[in-house]
Amino acid sequence: MADTIILQSRGNRHPISEVTGYSVQSIHRLERQGRFPQRLQLGPGRVGWLESDVKAWLESRARGCLPAPQAKAA
Repeated sequence: MADTIILQSRGNRHPISEVTGYSVQSIHRLERQGRFPQRLQLGPGRVGWLESDVKAWLESRARGCLPAPQAKAA
């Protein structure tokens, strides 16, 4: 089954920003730092990301933000 591609922009909308909550500039910065999935070149001036890669990144961020479980006092 083919993976869905999330586009950087479509007209005035930025689907990647809508999915991640990050601005396009922040996503590019994270990508350069190796902290965000690499984009795919789709054609002249068109890039996107595999939805599965972005979902995995989001899930890893959510797990990293959760507090550690506290041991119950006896």
